[in-house]
This record gives sequence, structure tokens and C-alpha cells, in this order.
Amino acid sequence: MGSTLSNFDIGKDFWALEPQFKIIEPFSSLYKADKSKKKTNSSLIMWAIALFSDKDSKLAKLSVDEKENIIKNDYLKDIKDFNWEEYGEFIEVYYKLHTSQVQRSLIDFEVKLQERDKFLKKTKYNLENAKDLDTIMANTSKLFDLYEKLLERIEEESAEGITKGGRKESASERKEM
Repeated sequence: MGSTLSNFDIGKDFWALEPQFKIIEPFSSLYKADKSKKKTNSSLIMWAIALFSDKDSKLAKLSVDEKENIIKNDYLKDIKDFNWEEYGEFIEVYYKLHTSQVQRSLIDFEVKLQERDKFLKKTKYNLENAKDLDTIMANTSKLFDLYEKLLERIEEESAEGITKGGRKESASERKEM
């Protein structure tokens, strides 16, 4: 599936623009359970999941907490009982539908780097933990080398023309014939 956000418009019905989601669990259950007029509540939630999850989202580079807060407080402000914890499976399935394994690994890696940064910012430097913190900080360049390798692999995937299912595009699909 291509990026859902290429059609993003809060005034448009998610389900009309992305009807395939109506048959994919857990999204189909959300759609069927929505009793609001024209399924507007579930449409809003699906747009929120896309904003949170899609690699093409303007929020993609923010931390998980920042994305959750912006979407909940600025976009879903009319849905008072919205709880991100209820939509973990939705986010996971959305990722799988829109990303390759390498892209998912990069996303997971970025989340861990954010957690690491948060931990380092909270931890005060003192004589008891100085050695451990020095070791952690010394490993930073190794982590970013690994991060760069993942980015390079994603660029290779794009250049190779990987299709759904992981097969390579044929010469005609690459418009070489």
C-alpha cells in the first residue's frame, strides 16, 4: 500500500479513500462498531493512526510521546475518551501494511534512540554512575553507524524497486523495456 497520507484531508472520509481497510483486522472491527453518522468517529481515529504511523507524516520525526500528545490534543480534541493504549495493534498492523522489514527496524531503532536520549537527559552525572555514562556516550557513534546502515539499506530498497511481497520489479515494471 502506498502512503495513506497522500490523500490526507480531515474533511474527507478515511473509509471512502482507503476502502481496503474495511476488510483488514483490526480496522474492519473498528469500522463495523462505529455507530456515528457516516462512520465519522472511526474515520477520525483512522486518520489519527495514519498521522501517528505513516512514514510520510509530518509528525514522523517526533518522539512517540510528542506525536501522541499533538494528535490527541490538537486533532482528536472532540473525542474525549480517546486512549492510545487501545490502538497499539492498529498501529502495528498499519506499520506492517506500509513498511518493509528494514523500515520497521529503522522505526524501532529510532524509538530506542529516543528512549536512550530521554534516559541520558534525566540521569545526573555523578561519581557513582560516571563510568557507566561514559561507556554509554562512547557507544553513541556505534549506534549512529548502525542507524546510517539501516538508512542506506532503505535507500537501496527504493533504488532496487522492491515490490509488495519483497520481490524485485521486472524490467518492464522499472520501465526499462
